[in-house]
Amino acid sequence: MKLQGALFFSSALASIFFVHAAAGWAATEKVLACFNGIDGETPKSAPTALGKNLYGTTYSGGSGEAGVVYTVDLRNDLLGIVYKFSGPDGQSPGGRLTASDGILYGTTQAGGGGNCDSGCGTVFALDPKSGAETVLHAFRSNSRDGLFPSAGMMEAGGTLYGTTQYGGRGNCSGLPGCGTVFSVDPANGDETVLHSFENDGKDGLYPVAGLIRVNGTLYGTTQNGGTGSCDGVAPGCGTVFAIDLKTGTETVLYSFGSRSRDGLYPEGGLIAMNGTLYGTTLTGGTADSGTVYAFDSNTGKETVLHSFCRKEQCVDGSFPAGDLVAANGELYGTTEYGGMGLCTDGCGAVFAIEASTGAAKVLYSFAGNGVYPEGGLADANGALLGTTSQGGCENKGTVFSIKP
Repeated sequence: MKLQGALFFSSALASIFFVHAAAGWAATEKVLACFNGIDGETPKSAPTALGKNLYGTTYSGGSGEAGVVYTVDLRNDLLGIVYKFSGPDGQSPGGRLTASDGILYGTTQAGGGGNCDSGCGTVFALDPKSGAETVLHAFRSNSRDGLFPSAGMMEAGGTLYGTTQYGGRGNCSGLPGCGTVFSVDPANGDETVLHSFENDGKDGLYPVAGLIRVNGTLYGTTQNGGTGSCDGVAPGCGTVFAIDLKTGTETVLYSFGSRSRDGLYPEGGLIAMNGTLYGTTLTGGTADSGTVYAFDSNTGKETVLHSFCRKEQCVDGSFPAGDLVAANGELYGTTEYGGMGLCTDGCGAVFAIEASTGAAKVLYSFAGNGVYPEGGLADANGALLGTTSQGGCENKGTVFSIKP
């Protein structure tokens, strides 16, 4: 989601604003790296820590404008390129990387040589030491395969699990399928569609977030579908779903929009803490600017912990799209807009919410040093890591760390 009309201000005004606003911020932000296009552009997910380095992807940039896998050396904040995509090997990586046994696994939303206009997407493996990339699976539209994976992969028990936004056997208003949940064997690239979302929408539509596994069950969200009401607009407001790995059965645990002031359209994934699932919705809530919610999978009860505000230059945040991080009883995340930055709709913020009470605070507001953090956060030794899709030294995005 992108709002138009960002206003970037002069360095002199920025300096004045930083001095004025810093006293209200509860955390220190450090820009670890900024992109210039050749070394990548528009990161859409948080980086992954592996050893003394961070690894992540940019959606575009690189010599072929198809995106890159980058690394940041935490000892000196040196930015490097591990791999540049060219199209047949993948294009437009947007999800977060997963590290397992020293290998990085990820997805690209296009490329791979499939029979879509720019390829149907891939699952890939990358050796960060040698820079060797392997396409484990390239999606194809002439089968009942999934299409266009936008989230990263999750590894459990030696198997990779993920979602595709489209594809599968469902027929959704002329679009190529309603989305899938799938698995890939990293040893041989064999892909299995675990569930295809159907055209009636009641089991969910268009999963854009990744998965988590808890006690033999996969949990995830769909951006649309379900039985909730969104002011009469089809096809539903999104769901929380579960898949039993023993039986392959999919169950809709919750449909958003089932009651007034509920969250709508979850683009972020789920996290588990103390037996409860937590996530974000892009819109909905009291001001229709998104929510943080809790879900009890045992009772089926969903609770909106926090609703973001929407007034101009709202100090809160607005439109949370990325994944949360849990630590010490608190939930941490980002909003793509809002905060105290002098962009037309705010430049984005990092927030913290106490899971037990829903009490919220803004840890940091972006203001020219990187703007629009849409990819959520990751945790690395007490530091919160994230990216901004714009801003920085060349206005092509940054990698940052936050210490609460």
